[in-house]
Amino acid sequence: MSVAIIGCGWLGKALAKTLQADGIDVLGTCQSEASTKALTELSISAMPLSLPLVAPLTGPHLAKLTKHSTWIIAITPQLRKGRVDYPEKIAQLVELAVKCQIRRLILVSSTAVLNGLTGAVDEQAVIDESAPKVAILSEAEQLVLTQNNQQMQTAVLRLAGLVGEDRHPGRFFRAGKSYSQGKAPVNLIHQCDAVGLLKALVNVEVISGIYHGVSETDVTKAEFYAQAAIALGQPTPSFIVTERDQRQKRIVGRNTCQRLDYEFQEPDLVLWLKRSANG
Repeated sequence: MSVAIIGCGWLGKALAKTLQADGIDVLGTCQSEASTKALTELSISAMPLSLPLVAPLTGPHLAKLTKHSTWIIAITPQLRKGRVDYPEKIAQLVELAVKCQIRRLILVSSTAVLNGLTGAVDEQAVIDESAPKVAILSEAEQLVLTQNNQQMQTAVLRLAGLVGEDRHPGRFFRAGKSYSQGKAPVNLIHQCDAVGLLKALVNVEVISGIYHGVSETDVTKAEFYAQAAIALGQPTPSFIVTERDQRQKRIVGRNTCQRLDYEFQEPDLVLWLKRSANG
């Protein structure tokens, strides 16, 4: 088995090391030569791949990608930077995957595509595309999902906000500033479980459709980030609380865990925070 991780950043590096430990041949791609070099220094086979493509991919780089039967697209949409070309990049990669006769294509998406929804939101939820950023993410997902056929299995894994040992949520907020949605549910996932779900999608016999990656942490944002600050010995952030907060979305992924027979390593991130404070 062989896997190409297109956009091998913080999450991709952790996934690459995990797959390599299982004896899987891994290739990581990066936008820049410097990032590519950093991957090779971690003993991860790497090549530069700048998106969007300005010319068809040919030669050794195309040959490298073609030899990997599973592709995981983990590029960031960069919506906060004002970029709107995410669907263009995904369309180019989908076209390339078809050309290379890839057997399995997995898009790492974001639960931000569910913005505008309220209450418990599962994998079957109907997207509200009235917001431009949501429409961009949804278009990219559909480009992948509509290619699912006998020649190539495709799937989308929507990940909640990522945390980890070197991405501690206690550092997400600045002291002295007030933040909104204090009573809203917290939707996060630990890096180890994001990696675990992707590994399951690589190994399971059949994949299709949408999967959700989110922990079962059942507290409000104000409660969670107060605990996160305490874990680092920092002042707790201040949150503005409104009645509307309680109607915000609570993302659920029980169906994903059942389909992939996956058990979370960090199902309750409050317990993880408390362990990190003691460790």
